[in-house]
Amino acid sequence: NSNPKTVLVDGDEMRQVFRTDQAHVDYNAAARRTNAERIVRTCQWLDKQELHVICSILCIFPDILQNNRNNYSDYFEIFLDAPLDQVENDDTKGIYSAGRSGRIKNVVGLDLPFPRPNNSDLMIDNSNPRSNPEDIAQLIIKTIESRP
Repeated sequence: NSNPKTVLVDGDEMRQVFRTDQAHVDYNAAARRTNAERIVRTCQWLDKQELHVICSILCIFPDILQNNRNNYSDYFEIFLDAPLDQVENDDTKGIYSAGRSGRIKNVVGLDLPFPRPNNSDLMIDNSNPRSNPEDIAQLIIKTIESRP
């Protein structure tokens, strides 16, 4: 289909929908798991309606990623790999500076571990020099279109 029905599910926006962005406790490991599971269920619901779902989320649970691979009609996982210092430099919300200063806890990469995905269908190295978003989008499209 040259014009598939596609929906974008963004982790931060879903936190607003479910109102799980209200307090720092909403970001501890248990709350992050609950949020990820809600997002997965939402994406599965959309997938069952034969929509193409693009989900952008920082997932720190390898078992959830594996479950996704086993349960979606056509799963394609992309890991956009960026070094922590770059993530901190790009932090428009001030989460990493607040985490470094001790004002907040439960910051992925600081006091919450980030297990690197080891089974992604596409890994994009976004370290120096940084890729521009249009080039990344074209790489993703080209890779998806070339799949059997």
